[in-house]
Amino acid sequence: LCIWGGWRRGLIRTAAGLLGYGAALLLSGVLAQPAAELVYNRWLAEPCAAILEQKMEQYHLADSIQQTLNAYGVQLDDASLQQIADQTGLPAELLRQGLSQSIDSAASQMFTGLPDWMSEAILPKQDSQELQNRAVQSAALVLSGDTHQAAAKLTEMYVQPVVVSIVKTFTFSVLFLLISALIQGIIKGLFAMRRTESGHL
Repeated sequence: LCIWGGWRRGLIRTAAGLLGYGAALLLSGVLAQPAAELVYNRWLAEPCAAILEQKMEQYHLADSIQQTLNAYGVQLDDASLQQIADQTGLPAELLRQGLSQSIDSAASQMFTGLPDWMSEAILPKQDSQELQNRAVQSAALVLSGDTHQAAAKLTEMYVQPVVVSIVKTFTFSVLFLLISALIQGIIKGLFAMRRTESGHL
């Protein structure tokens, strides 16, 4: 059917149509990421942070983490929290274990009811230095007491990559449809002009 349709349309017109779809695919791939980030920053970032802030207060995350740390005999002041939040390396192993366990416990309550793939994306199970650092920094942000700032930062660290990835897929599809329709329209217009004497010249 494709060969027959191509034979009826002609080689140049068929090749032009295929090139148009290829160009639409390329442009969509280039534009999808910045477009998704624009959509997220303009319409989704604040609602996501507000929901996370509400959940943090609802489940008393700061108290949960502090209780776990107390059970390990770890006491933290504001200066220590700021140092943990700013540094890239891990603090003492005991501190890391206490913070990671409290994050896991709080997360199991907070993300109940979400699809498994979303929980896995926000809190991956793989154990790596980067994830351990991020868990410690997250706990320090929660313990700071500023739930608004903590929610904004946690949204940036965990939620933004997941949401932008989902929006990027949708944005790519929409862009591809729009750009391909535009290019195909231009191609058809050029071939329609070609039938006239001036267009042929």
